[in-house]
Amino acid sequence: PGTSEPARLALKYEFEPGAPTDGVSVDVPLALLNQVDEAAFSWQIPGHREELVTALIRSLRKDLRRNFVPVPDTVRAALARMDPARGSLTEELSRVLREMFGVTVPSDAWRWDHVPEHLRVSFRVVGDDGSVVGTGKDMGELRGRLLKRTRAALSSATGAEVERSGLTSWPTGEDGRPVDLPDVVRRERDGYQVVGYPALVDAGSTVEVRVLGSPEEQRAAMWRGTRRLLLLTVPSPVRQVRRTLSNTDSLALSRSPHGSLDALLADCQDAAADAVLAAAGGPAWTAAGFAALTDALRIGLTAATVTAVTGVVSVLAAATEVQARLAEVRAPGVESSLADVRAQLRELVYPGFVAATGTTRLADLARYLRAASRRLETLTREPARDREWMARVHEVRVAYDELLGTQPPGRPVPAAVAEIRWMIEELRVSFFAQTLGTKYPVSEKRIYRAIDDLLP
Repeated sequence: PGTSEPARLALKYEFEPGAPTDGVSVDVPLALLNQVDEAAFSWQIPGHREELVTALIRSLRKDLRRNFVPVPDTVRAALARMDPARGSLTEELSRVLREMFGVTVPSDAWRWDHVPEHLRVSFRVVGDDGSVVGTGKDMGELRGRLLKRTRAALSSATGAEVERSGLTSWPTGEDGRPVDLPDVVRRERDGYQVVGYPALVDAGSTVEVRVLGSPEEQRAAMWRGTRRLLLLTVPSPVRQVRRTLSNTDSLALSRSPHGSLDALLADCQDAAADAVLAAAGGPAWTAAGFAALTDALRIGLTAATVTAVTGVVSVLAAATEVQARLAEVRAPGVESSLADVRAQLRELVYPGFVAATGTTRLADLARYLRAASRRLETLTREPARDREWMARVHEVRVAYDELLGTQPPGRPVPAAVAEIRWMIEELRVSFFAQTLGTKYPVSEKRIYRAIDDLLP
């Protein structure tokens, strides 16, 4: 098996004649932990592969497993067709079984916890001094557990010439001139190549340049870091925007969960900066590109902040209506529905929701809240129907949460995955407030299909 970048990983075989064995263990340098392709290691060594595939098929539920009997014959025929270059072992096994038998095995049907321990590769993460800093058979769990130590090791290996801290303006070199940021750094270390991804990182009142472990982390951090550096560079329009607020607007904004108007307006300003940044093409890696972004923000930030505040006024007015109806509804058999609406409200409106949602989706957010209010308005007339629809939404949400559980720990949720959350909100509108309309055609089947397309 290999990694996303060529690396020397020590494969160690520990066999104890006549007794169970821990099988294959792989030593992974800490600085390389984010580069390891666990799909390659899922194939095991050739000598264990037939036993592993047999164990996997026997791990299936009975209704699936019965399609592949006799199992030994199925395993031998499947292995003859399988190609390790096509992906993980279970992905390729599912493909081949579908070709052979016309039966689709869902990705979550493979029960690795039913596979004997010695058939699963063990990973030992080692530090610079050769000491073992972590062990396990689940690479995702190891990455999450050792995230901070991995970042420190990666920084030590690649960041000496790149990383900065305490920045309030674009980084400069020793001569005081602005320097461009590399999008990737590579360093040879102890016979292997360490790859890091530099990015601007939001540190609150300042910005840092750090080397991160994956392109996904880099993209997410670079956006937020660029936004913070731009806002440190361009005068804030918040005081000017406050003067334009009507008494009605101020009253609506005072009901936010942020704790203060200043905190809410700062959230609106972040969302506005994101909108300008998106319109200008996103983060820049050069001093000249950042200067162009700065000019765009000086021109557009005030208007974008006003737009964000206007959208938030509508959202908070709708949220206030939902809270009022929650306090009014009193009837037997509606407690679970009320709890569901409260949970929905907490997920939609919370400190930081404006930037997290984005200015382009604030109108949708207000519509979701109006749909919740409409649901409460009719709840007592048909509580059984409400519970039925709620159960269907919950089933979809369980599938979505399972998809979230497959995402690598410590890395941003991909946009395509996050979009499904909004599909579920549209599904709520289609059930509980059809007259408000949905943004696009939506159904449980469409959402399940979108989830299946994104499952590993």
